[in-house]
Amino acid sequence: MAQKTKKLKLFRRGKKRILYFKFRTSGKVQWHSTGTDDEKMARKIVETVMTSRDDAHVLYKRDKQAVKIASGMSDTIVKELTGKDADRIRIEDLHKEWKALQTNHDELSEGTQAFLETIHERFSEWCKNHDPKYEYIDEVSNKVAKMYAGHLWGECITPKTNNDHIKHLSRLFDTMDALYHLPNRNPFNRRNVPRQKTTAGSTASHKAFEPAELEAVISRAAQDGRDMRDLFVIGANTGLRLKDVALLKWEKMKGDFIKVVPYKTEKSTGKLAIIPISSSLKTILDERKAEKTDDEYVLPAIAQQYLSKKNSCAVDKRTQAVVEAVMKDKTTVKAGKHRKRNTCVYGFHSLRATFMSLLASKDVSTRDAMRIMAWESPEMIRVYEQELEKARGDADERARKLIDSLDELKMDIPEVTEKIEFKPTKEALEGLMPKYSNETIGKIYDMSGVAVKKWMRKFGLERAKRIESADVTGTQLAEIRRTLGWQG
Repeated sequence: MAQKTKKLKLFRRGKKRILYFKFRTSGKVQWHSTGTDDEKMARKIVETVMTSRDDAHVLYKRDKQAVKIASGMSDTIVKELTGKDADRIRIEDLHKEWKALQTNHDELSEGTQAFLETIHERFSEWCKNHDPKYEYIDEVSNKVAKMYAGHLWGECITPKTNNDHIKHLSRLFDTMDALYHLPNRNPFNRRNVPRQKTTAGSTASHKAFEPAELEAVISRAAQDGRDMRDLFVIGANTGLRLKDVALLKWEKMKGDFIKVVPYKTEKSTGKLAIIPISSSLKTILDERKAEKTDDEYVLPAIAQQYLSKKNSCAVDKRTQAVVEAVMKDKTTVKAGKHRKRNTCVYGFHSLRATFMSLLASKDVSTRDAMRIMAWESPEMIRVYEQELEKARGDADERARKLIDSLDELKMDIPEVTEKIEFKPTKEALEGLMPKYSNETIGKIYDMSGVAVKKWMRKFGLERAKRIESADVTGTQLAEIRRTLGWQG
């Protein structure tokens, strides 16, 4: 081994005169820093590195788990040089380590926190059960990340859920790489593990009601009592989610507007929805104001039921029953290859989708729609802009049909009579030049004397001398033109 080490020369580089060595790997010469300017220490580092490298080659012939061999060798080198064990993170502890570094983790909703933990648990379980097993985060190479992504997609989850999993794993490894300089950096980066395309047909969302459907749904809600009717009327006129309508308070009424921070965005952005009060909504509110006691909620009975732990889901079930009674089998999309469950596409949330579509149909600007709906997601803004384009396309089609239906515009188009252009010819000018001046010839052809001169030059004609001619009357001009063949 000593002979091999002597063959490796040490080179001083940079202002700090750090010692480097080089050797050939995979056909390429690579430079390696020893991190020290002390020659004795540098020699020890080179010897340790080369010994570990040779041992790795021997082990690799017997065991093909190259990632584990490399990790083991790196641990040996760290311990040899520092006397300490390498600081390695177990995959099962990855989420806990990441969570401890996030200052705003507690601000996430409980549902979001649980979802992120599930993403990690799913990945950790796969690593434990895989052959070979993966125990530490530095063992997760680009290949391992690709294998897990393929496994995940093979479980037929939706493209959006798939991307949520991969993006969170990417965040986890990005954070750890910044602290520990992982050998594979972030193997879940977008270049190594591309995200799945989410097309309009790949995810199911709540659909908007057609005008007749909306009327039928509110009529059906009225059959379940005044509270249920008013719940649907407020939802249709504000685009608020079920929880926001059920727990709407009188203090949120500010003149002709409802100003409320939706519960969904309360903890994240706290963005305010500023919703104009329509005439039909005003009717409902005025009726309830007239009989208002000291209750803070607009719909006190609904609010009480919604806030009750025992009956917390009752309001949701009642609203869904109303919608299903009208829409019947249209309410769900059947499960497909990348959707494990049947998905509800018509429900109370459809009132929000309907409200958005109505704004788009009236060409309400994106900025104003964001103010009314309290959007924070760029994705929702893109959806609204698509609705705007669709609504404008529908408006163009309506305008086209309107124009086609106007009898006043259905007229007979007369045939065009082509007029023969009256221009000077060489023969005509040769006959006119001895009798008339350029100005008079210009009157015959309705052009200037200068233009006549250009025509004469074009045909190679020149006057022997300048002549003056008497003014020609309109009758005489007409006669001359007829003689020349004019058909005007």
